[in-house]
Amino acid sequence: FDRGVAGFRIDVVHELVKDPPSRPNRTEIHKVLRRWRSLAGGYEPERLLVGETWVMDLEELARFYGRDDELHLALNFPFMFAGFEATALADVVERTEAVLPLAALPVWALSNHDVVRFPTRMCDEDDVKIRTALLALLALRGTSVLYYGDELGMRQVEIPTDRALDVHGRDGARTPMPWGDVEWRNPWLPLGANVATVAEQRGAPGSVLSFCRDAIALRRGREDLVSGGYTPLAGDTGVWAWRRGSTTGIALNLTDSAASVPFEGKVLLSTRGRDDPSRLEPWEGVVVALT
Repeated sequence: FDRGVAGFRIDVVHELVKDPPSRPNRTEIHKVLRRWRSLAGGYEPERLLVGETWVMDLEELARFYGRDDELHLALNFPFMFAGFEATALADVVERTEAVLPLAALPVWALSNHDVVRFPTRMCDEDDVKIRTALLALLALRGTSVLYYGDELGMRQVEIPTDRALDVHGRDGARTPMPWGDVEWRNPWLPLGANVATVAEQRGAPGSVLSFCRDAIALRRGREDLVSGGYTPLAGDTGVWAWRRGSTTGIALNLTDSAASVPFEGKVLLSTRGRDDPSRLEPWEGVVVALT
């Protein structure tokens, strides 16, 4: 911290204290985190503690925030593994919002270095679905985490046996970023050939990268998406809908059939580039200024 580090992601924080082989996540961990938080709080600005909290019980996850005196942010793995289905995702988000301490911010991610990338695991490597998953990630209350390549829709890469480096088979999520305007000479892992490069997607209307940038810009520029609460809304079967703040609605159609938008207003962003405020195409997501 004295050298200017803004914060740390703490790896496998739920096993800082353990009694192997079968007793991870000991209560003594929280004493360690309170001590570290006190240390981080002694700097101006306060340094950030982000935890890789690989726990599947949401009440247990909430304990890692303490009384606003442990982690600032705790990664939500139940969300990552909920699947791309409206009821399951809505359930995780609503239960998370219910159990977190009042001052705590939820943390959402879809991919990381240990799991199959979300475009392959959740979205059938379909750019339409990928954009909608990214909209879900970026339109929820809290902190959204993009793993490198998520903004491109980067797929999992099949690694030949003779090129494998990781004994746990995680190499496919760790391949080089496909910049497209650089020459690679013997990269540590092979590049995937099944996604458009940064150079190809930059400035290309409709690309996953362009959409992701638009979604981030909207998130930064609209007060409801900065600080508004999360209020679940009813919708058609397979539609996940919620309100942020008082004037912004989000609806995602996670089905193969068209559906209705469960509120009225002006479309600010659509994963399919449409401006129909009443109808959702299959796997379309929209952000709407409510009227």
